Amino acid sequence: MTKPEPTSGNEVFDAKLHTLLRLPLKTLQRLAVSANGFVFDPSTGQSYMLNETGLDLLHRLQQAPEPAALIESLLHDYAVTPRALERDLLEFVGSLREHLGV
Repeated sequence: MTKPEPTSGNEVFDAKLHTLLRLPLKTLQRLAVSANGFVFDPSTGQSYMLNETGLDLLHRLQQAPEPAALIESLLHDYAVTPRALERDLLEFVGSLREHLGV
């Protein structure tokens, strides 16, 4: 019997999450974002309010990291279990996609 290969922890995440995290960079970068969490989409005229965590995540997504790197940094920076992170990311990015029409 062989020992299992060590994993980085990202393998626990559903492949759907990695796909959802690949948002169109051009769409994310068109957003006007204020320091207090006010987000304005000039192409649709819609605006949104984000809390501090949502604002941090949007800024990270605008930097277009690879999904695995984004997940790794979020796990490092926030005291959250991988399953809670997956759930929260699916909810946030799903909502973001819906509002942005992507």
